[in-house]
Amino acid sequence: MNERDIIQTAIQRLKAIPGVDATQHKATNPEMDARLELTWDREPYQFHVEIKNELRNVHLPKLEERARKHHPFLLVAYRLFPRIKDYLREAGINYLEANGNMFIRQDGLHVDIDRYPTLNEEKNEANRAFTKTGLKVIFQLLMHHELLTATQRDIARECGVALGNIPQVMNGLLKQGYIVRKTQGYAWRDKEETLHKWVQAFNTTLKPTLTKGRYTIYHALQWQEMKIESEHTCWGGEPAADRYTNYLQPERLTLYTTETRQQLMTRYRLKPDEAGEVEVFEKFWIQPAVDHLAPQLLVYADLMGDPNKRNLETAQMIYDRYLTDI
Repeated sequence: MNERDIIQTAIQRLKAIPGVDATQHKATNPEMDARLELTWDREPYQFHVEIKNELRNVHLPKLEERARKHHPFLLVAYRLFPRIKDYLREAGINYLEANGNMFIRQDGLHVDIDRYPTLNEEKNEANRAFTKTGLKVIFQLLMHHELLTATQRDIARECGVALGNIPQVMNGLLKQGYIVRKTQGYAWRDKEETLHKWVQAFNTTLKPTLTKGRYTIYHALQWQEMKIESEHTCWGGEPAADRYTNYLQPERLTLYTTETRQQLMTRYRLKPDEAGEVEVFEKFWIQPAVDHLAPQLLVYADLMGDPNKRNLETAQMIYDRYLTDI
């Protein structure tokens, strides 16, 4: 949905509320997308508006800056994921979704509506790139750009997926404009945007299917003392981020593994516990882990999937150090 359709759809939702009227005007500030004049129970309000199709965790720090700079500020979005909405509420940033969900705190106006489902999005072939299998393929393409010029059979082997999935993924990336055809294979057209799209889709589509349960560490053993000797198990999330940056003190522990529950209990002294501090996920890539750490791209995605301020700061450090040139 384009920006014009997003804000017009949102305005129609506002007007459906008794006692509410809304009108879009041209932005008075070149950094903003529009200006919204809102009347609620005969009280007038004005907002500087930024319009987004969807908001990703990587956008949050700059969005906060603009919200402080351009007060009163309103984000109008086609859709917002639950964790993003939680973050915006905590930061006191007004938002309005195209479906009519909203959070507004402005000059005595207090509105918090979160009951409407996301508007249906037209399905198309391009969406096949970001299925669970597609995300595994894109993960490898982002880290190993030479795969873009490899045969489909080689890509499938490196990604650990069936050969028949590769044409669907590549065609999806082509249709969305992330890659272009070359004489031999493909090349990135917008690798950075693909990376951020992958991070978002990984956290909403693939990661929830990888969970293997929660555990607690026996006795007073610290996570740093756990001796991981298998190439099939590695730290992700905050522990790996701490190793990569020496900046973050982990509060939540993440492991990626192909080892069994019994092996985790025996080798690493982990005890199943629904409230445990260690969350375990299936290791979905076939290459051995280096230094028992998940790849930086995955660690970045883990942090962006839990967007508190310390994680966002550390994620930015990882991005700047390791991901700008991948």
